[in-house]
Amino acid sequence: MEWKTIAEFPNYEISTTGLVRNKSSGYVKLPTQRPDGYLMINMGRNSTNQYIHRLMGQTFLPNPDGRRTINHKNGNKQDNSLENLEWMTHGENNQHAYNTGIRLPVANHPTSKRLQARNLFTGEVREFPSQRQASIELGLCESAIRQCKVSPLTRRAGEWRFAWL
Repeated sequence: MEWKTIAEFPNYEISTTGLVRNKSSGYVKLPTQRPDGYLMINMGRNSTNQYIHRLMGQTFLPNPDGRRTINHKNGNKQDNSLENLEWMTHGENNQHAYNTGIRLPVANHPTSKRLQARNLFTGEVREFPSQRQASIELGLCESAIRQCKVSPLTRRAGEWRFAWL
């Protein structure tokens, strides 16, 4: 296990396993877990809480492309070991979450609302698992479909009338 000084907090060191300690006393600080699963640590009396995975990345991982997000390769937010972390763009991180099943696509999300669309000219009726899926398949702007929900007077976008199920 290797220890390095944290550049932003020179009185503290961080290990390759994600432990943080005070350099003068050797005291290892205990992290707290946020409701979303990430581990944080308070870096002193007048300091804010810091994400351990970000401290790890800033201290140990080179970032030549200037990426701004640290990804947990195995999806486990409590595993802040150096081997489990990598720099990514926000988009790459989101795609990783979808690919590994950490985040569900909107159509499969438990809060998505099913909706029905009826073509005003042909009478064709179609059902969709979400507004996003309807916008993709019908070629409409998602905000136009959303507006149909909040404006009950029209409930239509383009040639389609919408009803939420």
